[in-house]
Amino acid sequence: MFKKWTLHSWIIAFCLLAVSPIQAQKLVPAPPELAAKAWILIDAQTGHVLVESDADVQLPPASLAKMMTTYIVSNEIEAERLEETSKVLVSDNAWERGGAKTDGSTMFLKPRTEVSVLDLMHGVIIQSGNDAAIALAEHISGSEIAFSDNMNRQAQLLGMTNTVYMNATGLPAEGMVSTARDLSIIARSIIRDHPKYYSIYAKKYYKHNNINQPNR
Repeated sequence: MFKKWTLHSWIIAFCLLAVSPIQAQKLVPAPPELAAKAWILIDAQTGHVLVESDADVQLPPASLAKMMTTYIVSNEIEAERLEETSKVLVSDNAWERGGAKTDGSTMFLKPRTEVSVLDLMHGVIIQSGNDAAIALAEHISGSEIAFSDNMNRQAQLLGMTNTVYMNATGLPAEGMVSTARDLSIIARSIIRDHPKYYSIYAKKYYKHNNINQPNR
């Protein structure tokens, strides 16, 4: 079962069923009443939608935008343009916009230090670290703005037609939107294309700089 990232507006769930879509429909109960503004439940193996509510309504993706960030990093590693052990320099910008001085989720990176790509992946996936996401974006594309262009190109390739990314973190930005359906596409793509890194989502804790944080 894919980790359910539940924010104020979203619930995206995945069901791994060893049955046909028709049988799956018979197994799924009536749609529940949820507080989320939009939600969707799909079969992760087939992509078949089991139940949904307002799945095409555009809303700010918040930290769920980081799924695309980690997907692109995984693509770069698989293409051998990046290595897990590659060292990434944490910029002052990554620290100022996503570090300990902010009110957002952070990996507690120290500015002007070097951290491995794999450690940063853990920081993004488990700790939802904004600083880690920005550091990776800058390392891959030179700037977070350039990286967001990469995110949008990848979204179009995957068929996420109602999504626009403005940054690598999901922090509030004018014009950044997605839908429950589109987010289910990127989540399923992670499961299908990068099972090795998908396994990180199951980890309960991750420690960096002697700070142990639970999975968010």
